[in-house]
Amino acid sequence: MHVSHPLISVYIPTHNRQLLLQRAVQSVQAQDYPHLEILIVDDGSTDGTEAAVNEWMRGDGRIRYFRHASAMGAPTARNLAITSAKGEFITGLDDDDWFDQQRLSQFWTAWQAHPSGNAAHPVFLYGADITLTSAGTHAHHKPVRVQARDLCQSNCVGNQIFAPRATWLASGGFDTSLHAWQDLDMWIRMLGPNGHGQLVPTALQHIDAGHASPRISGLAKTRLAQSRNQVVSSAAHLGSKAQFLLYCQMYSEYYGHVPDWGDVLYAMRAWPSTQHLLHLLSLRRKRLRQQRQQTTPTIA
Repeated sequence: MHVSHPLISVYIPTHNRQLLLQRAVQSVQAQDYPHLEILIVDDGSTDGTEAAVNEWMRGDGRIRYFRHASAMGAPTARNLAITSAKGEFITGLDDDDWFDQQRLSQFWTAWQAHPSGNAAHPVFLYGADITLTSAGTHAHHKPVRVQARDLCQSNCVGNQIFAPRATWLASGGFDTSLHAWQDLDMWIRMLGPNGHGQLVPTALQHIDAGHASPRISGLAKTRLAQSRNQVVSSAAHLGSKAQFLLYCQMYSEYYGHVPDWGDVLYAMRAWPSTQHLLHLLSLRRKRLRQQRQQTTPTIA
């Protein structure tokens, strides 16, 4: 029993990304934290992932493997891992990303820095990231502390957190009905009206946005809007301003969608305010300008 180093469970959902998955798994195996388990949830892969994972398990007893016969979606895969985890703490890793060696030990050190049971103790920790794109790498600026209302403006936490298993289970899991924003919805529910998350500032996770697989940022506007509307509705306890900011998130530069006049009209009926109208019109101008810049040919 590791009294000073409780078991940390790392879940990795995957679907038809055997080679990328291997990189992710190896980065967890290489952690300098001594007491961990790796939960791989194969969401109906047909590319040889099962045979590869079975081979890895023969060499590493820390790996546990779960498989869906057909694809059920990442939220379902994550929920299976969370309910199956044996660790006192849980964090996640996407199959196309990877950790630096100190990721888990940094999380544990930061968690210990906060007195247990203190009202100032964070609900969860989140880390700084480095994103890899075809244009190079860049670090994300993240706030030191976030509450649910901050996440209504943007998901500044990112795609992974570190929290006690009990906190994950109490949240009710990822919403499997959402096409997008499952993590944003989960973090908002975890934090509630008064809780906060705390940043671990060293960038120890690499986000691979340079490969050709589909990403949420490219999701069609209609499907993204469906998820957005569900999350907005469930955030009523945070107040109308927070709901309006959530509504506007899909018109950010990250998603690039342009609010049409129907979107503007809906918002004005739901949250009537001159300030809100001006904000939406400003977003519309910015996204239209962004679209023009992307379609204007470069003259040699």
